[in-house]
Amino acid sequence: MPRHLSLVHSAEPDPGPTWPVHQHPIVQGTGTRRRVVRLETVRLESHPELLFLRLVTRDGLVGLGEAYGTPREVDDYLHEVAAPILLGTPPSRFDQTAGRLFARQADGGTAATRRGASAVDLALWDLAAKTANQPLHELLGGACRDAIRVYSSLPLDWDRTGAPRAAVRLFELAEDLLDRRITAMKVEPFAYVEGSDISAPELKRALQPLHELRDVFGMQMELMLEFHSRWDLRPAKRIARAVEELDPLWLEEPINADDLGAIAAYARWARVPMTLREPLRSRYAIKDLFDRRIAGIVMFSLGWSGGVSEAVRVAALANDYHLPLTLYGRAGPVLLTAATHVAVSAPNALIQETVQDYYTNWYQDVVTELPHMDFGTIAPPTGPGIGTALHPDLLEREGTTVRATSA
Repeated sequence: MPRHLSLVHSAEPDPGPTWPVHQHPIVQGTGTRRRVVRLETVRLESHPELLFLRLVTRDGLVGLGEAYGTPREVDDYLHEVAAPILLGTPPSRFDQTAGRLFARQADGGTAATRRGASAVDLALWDLAAKTANQPLHELLGGACRDAIRVYSSLPLDWDRTGAPRAAVRLFELAEDLLDRRITAMKVEPFAYVEGSDISAPELKRALQPLHELRDVFGMQMELMLEFHSRWDLRPAKRIARAVEELDPLWLEEPINADDLGAIAAYARWARVPMTLREPLRSRYAIKDLFDRRIAGIVMFSLGWSGGVSEAVRVAALANDYHLPLTLYGRAGPVLLTAATHVAVSAPNALIQETVQDYYTNWYQDVVTELPHMDFGTIAPPTGPGIGTALHPDLLEREGTTVRATSA
């Protein structure tokens, strides 16, 4: 049985200063009658990295959000910090309440506060689009394409032990993806090698499975290479030169993102475009990267860097700099669905990340509807809001924890 905890805030929170950070649509026809009266968080033992957020209005409308990572800390943040600001708030003040949450990130915040505030932003957009009886992408200016091309990343629990077995699994994965018309995949050739140096034998061993993949499939399968910021500048440059003949679409986070000077030096030297995600915590940090001409392809995470509101702004900013955009998708089904809405509405969106292992397996056990995937493309749901909801029985399943704060 689920465990329910109700934390009641009876006092109206001090409104304090507000910042016009967001531009959520003003909900028409509801006035002050529709207010957020309940904040719920949902955690699953089967997927301990996930947290779902439900903002419930007085008349029963639900806005859905998601945080992926540090769920315990996000849970506390949402109930202890966000709930006093959100509860009792009418939709017409969504821009102010969300703005107050993000204003608290001025000092950078923590991973939990950024994820929590991003989940709130997504839930507020879901509420606004449902009230307008429109799919989310219509509130973002409308779709500029019906669907967008996808690539598949490896699941986080992918077994990378042993180079020969890794090569076999890559071939199997590539064949499966190509059968579904998915023609791009992101791999991590250096998952167990990192640091201040890499020897020639280590480099050859790490790249051998990818060369064999190229020998078998040619350029039918495009490659993106993930590095997780593990490398110092000198070995990262050596790796970049070695992978050129594989012709990857991009190199993702090759070096530590804390040193923008080193990143800039790498970007000037490397011939393969680089994409970064971790330092892109706000459009202000992103603009600095753009001005330095560091990023070749912009990767934005709705769940890490500000939700839908910030994604729309970053997409427009990237477009001004003539840079393509891709949206992070190695998360849960709600974040993927929201990212798909943003991707079809952004003219400079290039490709959407997915994890096919997640999409074809556990996603469908958690939510009622997923983005439609066919012929290597993905399209958002057409129903109101983000177009999906948690399965009706999910809150009552064994291993589910529901925590609620009410006005």
